[in-house]
Amino acid sequence: MLAWARTVLAAYDGLYAEAAACRGNLVGTLRLGVVPLSSFDPLPLLQRLHCEHPNLRFELSALSSEQILEQLANNRLDVGVSYLERLDAEHFDSLTFSETRMGLLTISVSSPLARRH
Repeated sequence: MLAWARTVLAAYDGLYAEAAACRGNLVGTLRLGVVPLSSFDPLPLLQRLHCEHPNLRFELSALSSEQILEQLANNRLDVGVSYLERLDAEHFDSLTFSETRMGLLTISVSSPLARRH
């Protein structure tokens, strides 16, 4: 019964987030993974997102590049900031940062991984 209740609550949270997104408001938790020794400072980005979407919460994790790719693929992260050397462009979309070998990663909508979620 507890598992069923958790499923119902997760569905409610998902519907609430979808309705808010339709109104232009982001709610819920954005899960961001960052390589700890990278030159990227996520705080200005998070502060700006918080100002524009005050009901959005953030979960920030310091992970290796391999862990970021794995957690994106398993839907445990929404966005990753990682080195791009081992990036599989078939499964991930990326936005390269200009002065580094790093980029912002998400699951590609055309990837079979996206259809698993």
